[in-house]
Amino acid sequence: MVRRSIRIQKKREWGDEIVMWSGYENEEMRDFRENMWIEFEYNGVRILCRLTFHPTTQLPVIWCRWEHRKLLPMVLYTSTCEVLMIQNTIQIKSSFSEFNNFPATLHVDNLVQWCSHYELNDFETFVRIINVNNVDIRYLEKVSPASAIFSIDHLTIRSPTWFTRDHLLNFSGKSAFIQDVRDINNQDLIDFIKKWKDGEDKKLESMIVVADSLTNLTFDLEAILREFETKPWDPKRRSGRFNFPENRMQFAHRMDIMECSENMDIERESDGLLATISVINQRWFCFFVWHNRFPDPGTNFPILNTPTNRPPYHLHGGIWF
Repeated sequence: MVRRSIRIQKKREWGDEIVMWSGYENEEMRDFRENMWIEFEYNGVRILCRLTFHPTTQLPVIWCRWEHRKLLPMVLYTSTCEVLMIQNTIQIKSSFSEFNNFPATLHVDNLVQWCSHYELNDFETFVRIINVNNVDIRYLEKVSPASAIFSIDHLTIRSPTWFTRDHLLNFSGKSAFIQDVRDINNQDLIDFIKKWKDGEDKKLESMIVVADSLTNLTFDLEAILREFETKPWDPKRRSGRFNFPENRMQFAHRMDIMECSENMDIERESDGLLATISVINQRWFCFFVWHNRFPDPGTNFPILNTPTNRPPYHLHGGIWF
């Protein structure tokens, strides 16, 4: 049985599974004759289920007929939120090889795609149909720069060795974290900044592009800054620390890369928006747009993780599951 479960968690904690579910074909019904019936209703659909318990974890397992396999997780999710009076945030970790079994929802707050075996067309269809606010894609085959993926508000892509200038320039969301690129150079980053500076993009909040450590690719901050009229940090014009979006996927770095008091700014003439440009260790390109120049200091502070027998590191972003 593919493991499908509901997990509850506090912020920045792994959380606990509380219930599992699965579907069965009609011919499998005889295996459940001795088990307890449970009845649900969702959007006018009556869902009859059977209850078993997992042999090792003893978690309850709710079984429904195959035709209700997409409805049952939404029933369990909404019921859990109501009973426990917790925030109604839909977070799904899924393999897109399971696309045909995806829960019956048209909106997902946070999505982790973790399997390398899936049909790319299924993924493209999914992105066009489902409104996803925040996605972390662990495996992604080469896609067109025109893909709807690059319009997702908060986008994380791991190891896209195919990622090019055209993909970068076509991003139209709020924030992106693109890790381990191999085909992005200084001129591509300059073109990205020029497009923002000369354009009217009012959505972009942050862009982070990380060079693949397995290559010799590096970014040259001085070469990038030479192309623009820049200004050093002025505490009267903005805060010293950028307020990274809390509603996007979490990542870690040894340094507090949101600390911008030593970095250079550019200003967009059309609307006065400030943006900060930095390059860390020649591998991390960071571009932060100050929609709020003075965020609340009570919420804008570094979060340090101190694992046992390892150096501490900073956590950025509030979503992890």
